[in-house]
Amino acid sequence: MGLDQAVEALSSGTPPPVGRYRFDGATWTWTDEMFAMHGFVPGEVVPSGELMLSHVDPDEVPGARLAFKKALLGGTPYASYHHLLDARRRRRTVLVTGWGRLDDRGEVVELAGTMVDLTEVVRCDAQVEVEAAIVGVTAHRATIEQAKGMLMLAFGLPPDAAFAVLRAHSQNSNIKVHDLAERLTSGLARQAEDGIDACAARVHAVLSEAAGTRDPTSASD
Repeated sequence: MGLDQAVEALSSGTPPPVGRYRFDGATWTWTDEMFAMHGFVPGEVVPSGELMLSHVDPDEVPGARLAFKKALLGGTPYASYHHLLDARRRRRTVLVTGWGRLDDRGEVVELAGTMVDLTEVVRCDAQVEVEAAIVGVTAHRATIEQAKGMLMLAFGLPPDAAFAVLRAHSQNSNIKVHDLAERLTSGLARQAEDGIDACAARVHAVLSEAAGTRDPTSASD
């Protein structure tokens, strides 16, 4: 989820928590939401820019520090999409914005901004993706199970081994698992009537054909 998606997410659904901070050149002030996002109760710690940076994911500190420094030195508006670890080591996804106010000499006399907690928004997005993937698997599950049954019958395999064979041929031939399963189960009723030998012959034929007709544009599930 990039910055554009994060901003778009703010326009729909339940509004995420928003904290506000301000620096007047000497003192930092945080709203209660800022303390909460960092894992503190209001007033538990003394707010500061370094405290904010100390909770940023270590891998993302350089980028956040650079944006923060530009705002402090030149009043340049900025936005940073990153992760922070609160006082309880809980990971949060946040969007931090800031802007400075300059005096007549062009020096920053005030820095103000917001921190938006997008943790729940990102979690919900991820859950939607997971659920979509599960729906896709479920839609093909019956065909895959039938194909596994054919492999078990043809080669005398247990279920896990049968799926491993299906998966391996899928990867080797660059054919999706469910597509390969559909090839195996095509005409399943007739194959069952013809007996085990016919079923085994069908399995060998399909797998051999798949191995000999690699599709470089297709990826396995």
